[in-house]
Amino acid sequence: MSEAKCILLVDDDDTTVMLTRLFLESMSLEDVHSSSNGLEAIQFIQENCRTGMDGKKQCPDIVLLDLNMPVMDGYEFLEEYSKASNLNKQNIRIVVVSSSDSKRDRDRIADFDVSGYIVKPLTEEKLRPFLA
Repeated sequence: MSEAKCILLVDDDDTTVMLTRLFLESMSLEDVHSSSNGLEAIQFIQENCRTGMDGKKQCPDIVLLDLNMPVMDGYEFLEEYSKASNLNKQNIRIVVVSSSDSKRDRDRIADFDVSGYIVKPLTEEKLRPFLA
């Protein structure tokens, strides 16, 4: 697995998105895209990560996924993502970044291919293991 170069940030809070972008840029991670809900994220991935697609430069290496969002929340995103068979998912790591540290939320995502669960605030120490 190569070091992450492209990140998709999925969060509906504009302030969180802005602060996370600044944080990621301070770590020299500058290819950051954002979606305000799971539906936008699924559409972004479908447009940029289809199997057999050439030049997948915007296919994210990491998806930083909030759980609580309008339109399509993080759980619904994981459900749709797991059903999508036409996507090149082999190099995409999904990391849930949530303000919730509840066992219930962790249990709900256990059936999905999630690389990790980070409790906000996002720090370099928490994120670094998922970048390599």
